[in-house]
Amino acid sequence: MKRWAQFLTVLAAFLLLTPVVQAQDAPPQINDALADLSTRLGRVVTLETIDAWRYVVDRYTDTALGCPLVTPQPVPEGIIGYRFELVVDGITYDYRVSTDRTILFPCDANLLQTPPDAATTPVIPDTPDVALTPETGEACPPNFEGLLPPRLAPNTSAEVIGAAPSRLRNSPSLAGTQIDLINPGVVVDVTGGPICADEYVWWQVIAEGRSGWMAEGALPDAYFLAPMTETPTVAPALTPETTTPPEPGEVVIIESGDLPELAAALNNRTLTTFDIGPDFSLAERTVVDTIAVEFGPALLDLQWSPDGRYLAYVVREGDDAYSLYLTDIAGSEPIALANDVYFPLKVTFSLDSTEVLYPVASSDTMQVSEEGITINVYSQSVTGESGRSLRGSFTFGGGCGGGSSFPGDHVYWWDAGSNGRPLVFENTPAGIVHSTNCTGSGTALLDLETGESIEIGSDLSRVDVSPDGRQLVGVRVDDMATNAGVIMLVDLATLELMPLGAVAQPDQVAWASPTIIYYSVRTPTGDIVPGSDSQIVSNAGMIEGVPVYEAALHRIDLEATTDAEIWRGSGYGISRLYAAPDGSGLYFNLVPNGDAWVEALNAGTITFSSPQSEQEAFFYPTLYRLVLETGDVEVIAEGLLNPAFNDAAFMDSELTAG
Repeated sequence: MKRWAQFLTVLAAFLLLTPVVQAQDAPPQINDALADLSTRLGRVVTLETIDAWRYVVDRYTDTALGCPLVTPQPVPEGIIGYRFELVVDGITYDYRVSTDRTILFPCDANLLQTPPDAATTPVIPDTPDVALTPETGEACPPNFEGLLPPRLAPNTSAEVIGAAPSRLRNSPSLAGTQIDLINPGVVVDVTGGPICADEYVWWQVIAEGRSGWMAEGALPDAYFLAPMTETPTVAPALTPETTTPPEPGEVVIIESGDLPELAAALNNRTLTTFDIGPDFSLAERTVVDTIAVEFGPALLDLQWSPDGRYLAYVVREGDDAYSLYLTDIAGSEPIALANDVYFPLKVTFSLDSTEVLYPVASSDTMQVSEEGITINVYSQSVTGESGRSLRGSFTFGGGCGGGSSFPGDHVYWWDAGSNGRPLVFENTPAGIVHSTNCTGSGTALLDLETGESIEIGSDLSRVDVSPDGRQLVGVRVDDMATNAGVIMLVDLATLELMPLGAVAQPDQVAWASPTIIYYSVRTPTGDIVPGSDSQIVSNAGMIEGVPVYEAALHRIDLEATTDAEIWRGSGYGISRLYAAPDGSGLYFNLVPNGDAWVEALNAGTITFSSPQSEQEAFFYPTLYRLVLETGDVEVIAEGLLNPAFNDAAFMDSELTAG
């Protein structure tokens, strides 16, 4: 299946560009999906009342529009369709709609069995224990004729598979109450069954300590559970590492000289370089630039040269205009290198720091093509004295969009990338590692010698390059899934992928050394922010209250094949993760939960109609440093977006622990 993209859709759809994508900005096809979902849930569902929404537009070769749950009819000439993900009361619904709106259906096994106008709103009870109903159901036909052939058996284990969570119910039926959502990768114990009902084969399981019923799969061949009878495909298996944190000690950073350690956008507008002091405080070095825009992030990409002496940054000049500027550590007047940089891709440097490389959309393919947009990669001297040279091209596809009524999502997506998946454009000895589409799910390698781009993984996202530039770590994830994935290692010489069996669900990843990888975890606690059940907050679009999240950091030791949790705390999500090359610390930007925003709404300090910038200010992240030698966590600064750490500034640092 080939990607298809609309240039204007790619630009306008990202929440990086506008704080909230309003109903008038959404494709009209989403209204058909919302109308159908409303009839199936038995209540009106609109863009203003749902938690969040996202979409991807693709070209398909049949009427299934990429959904494995329906029987496809070939369309030789191709058909353009939308895949919508609608989040209602914490539950995600997948819909497919053709652009001409003649095809509409939910790609959801339960909804496909739920006729429109049947008011069967899913409910997740607050109580942790739900009584199971007796094992009743239809007798399974001989050889399970007309059903998906079962592969499980009682007293065995099974793994949840697929791109989306599976529902755990209190009875073996679609009418059973949903008591939990179980993410892909979770292993469950099969304790009973099978029971056949509603054209499904049901098994009684224990999943994450809760007992219930799960469907094994849906016709024609979509399995939700896989037997654990063979050697796991996720290897090497990482075992939880039990560690005792060292006693707190004094950590002193001996500065490497004339190189600033950090550049960041203060409160989203002022680009500043900093030194990090021995007491973990920031010492302002140079105010590089101050950007004035009406809304949204103004400074979109900050990148240091490998030698640490040049800083490139992209500025949003207008709705569709993005310019590339360059300055040096002496605080020289920034020079403009290009005014046609293709955002949301990033910029990078040559390995010897003499050139900046950046993406530009080809004017020949600004209109729609079946494959997508042609991105030309240019190089230009850091002196700005010479013109640019074409180094290669690749196809960038996938129209995207989405929205959320919660300002915490806006800030998290600004800092981490759309839906938490940052796009990549980074030079390595093997070539430029780049994203292949706007979803962030898809990675390729552009050979600067041949100009050829080779796909590494169509579902590889959140990648980080190893310190030597010869390997990648990333997360394999479905286009639309936001909370499911497997950590993958990639050898850039062979492009071979190897999965890692992390013990928790990865969010962001960072490579620290040849054998150490860090990743963050983002988990809803099941609680809501105190006071968020008020009518005022409900009127702001958070009908079920504002969810509370917990964040954690894990360390993977590739040599010892261990996975250890090294920090846990309250926060909406870790939006940036950086491991200092000298091993002195792990830096992370933490977006707070919605407590302060809820308090301000209830106090009348702000309203939901207040300017988005005022509401988003409650969620600006705090930059922390986890001292790896001691386990201590220190606050570096508040309100820093898009922090860019200067690798070269840490190379000569020394670490002394008392």
